[in-house]
Formats: sequence, C-alpha cells, structure tokens
Amino acid sequence: MTMTVAKSELREAMKGFSAFFRTQAKKEKCLVRSRDTGGVLTLTATDGHSWLTFRKPIKSDSDAFTDIVLPWAVLKRFNARSQSGNLSFIEISGVPGDISVGDSIGSERHSRVPMSEWPEAPCPPKEFVCVDEKFFETLAKVAPFAANDDGVREAQKGVLIEPNWLVASDHKRLVRFPVETGLKESAIIARHGFLASGVLQGDGDIGVNAETHRIALRTAAWVFDAPEIQATYPNCHRQVELSEFRQTQMSAFW
Repeated sequence: MTMTVAKSELREAMKGFSAFFRTQAKKEKCLVRSRDTGGVLTLTATDGHSWLTFRKPIKSDSDAFTDIVLPWAVLKRFNARSQSGNLSFIEISGVPGDISVGDSIGSERHSRVPMSEWPEAPCPPKEFVCVDEKFFETLAKVAPFAANDDGVREAQKGVLIEPNWLVASDHKRLVRFPVETGLKESAIIARHGFLASGVLQGDGDIGVNAETHRIALRTAAWVFDAPEIQATYPNCHRQVELSEFRQTQMSAFW
C-alpha cells in the first residue's frame, strides 16, 4: 500500500499538531495515525489523554486504503526538511510492519507502530450545540490563565464553560469573558496548550459526553477531545466594589 500527500496539504495540519504536542513532556509516547480514504486525509493524534483529529479533502494517488501509526517525531522531521514536494508512505513488501517514509531529499525505513499500541479512541458526544467563531476566539484568550501546577484546586486546572461565560483562574489571576456557549449546564475542560493556540477558528460546535466525562470541540477541519474535570469550580460571580477590592486578597474569592 502507498500513500502520497503533498506537503502543502499538510501545512495546516502540522500547525495544529505542533501546538498540540508542544506542551507534552513525554513526546516519545505521542502517536499520529494517518489515513487516506478516497481522497480525504485524516490525521489523528493523541498524548494518551487528549485527542486531536484533522480532516481535509486532498489530491491523492493512493492505490488502497492506508492506515499508518507513526511517532510524531518522524512526521515532524520529514515535514521540516522541505516545505515543498510530496511525502510518501510505502509499505515494504515481504517485511510485515516495515514502512518507507520519504520525500524529495531521501527516505528512511521505519518499523510501523503496531495498531495494538494505538489506544481506543473516546466515544464522541451524542449531541452537539453550535457555537460561532467568537467562542473559539475567546477560548484562546482565556485558556492560558488556567492553572498548570499542583498547588491549586483540581477545578482550576481547566477552563470553566458556562452557558454565557468562559472562566479561568490560576488562583492569582482570574479572567471571565461573556460568550454564548449554548450549553445548558456548566462543564470544565482540562487545560491544554492547544486551546490557546488559536488553531480552532470559525463556526463550530461543542459536545459534552456525560457518560465518559469528556468534552469535544469541532470546527470544519478539526476535532479536539479532552477530559472533563469532575469538580466544583470556585465561586467567580461575586461582585466586589472597587474600594473593597483594593483591600482584599484574591484568596477571598475562594
């Protein structure tokens, strides 16, 4: 089986996956699954907790359904060598599991990661609600303020999504932006560097899976799926007069 993809077709995907993997400490465990099904390129990445999927129609000369699992480092290295030309994945005949990855500069032989090492993907939510581009723009602004250390409450390690607000706090700073989310109940999506990258753009939708406690965000090209934090977010709706605020420590809000 052969899959050949123009590197120009991968630029948008590589930008998103670079943001997805940038904050992951154990990158050797991060895998990318590539699929080409009838002219639609699907790239799915996971770090074991969160999932990111990119789908885009492409011009492809694939002769069969192709499903490949490769470490992120391999795809990243070949894409960085040249921004033009094609990237080819060729299954080596007679050597089960081996694959040749190459471009105009050269090729490398790799042992394809067994499908058994690919974790089971989470079930998508049964229902989604529509959000407009303002939701994703606001999310990118709020996400950096979510706590990323162990010295805060579990709830503050994510972004609080309320029916009319997006909230984040690291216990020292708190941001709260008004935005229509369409949700009937609040949910907390786990902090991830991808949320602040600005890759999610345009209109889309959001879904919460109450059974698996996961939240999915979708746009035309992307699906980001992350754990929902099961905790009570500290009260962030208390109104404080300016004179009182000047004499009050942030801890008073919690």
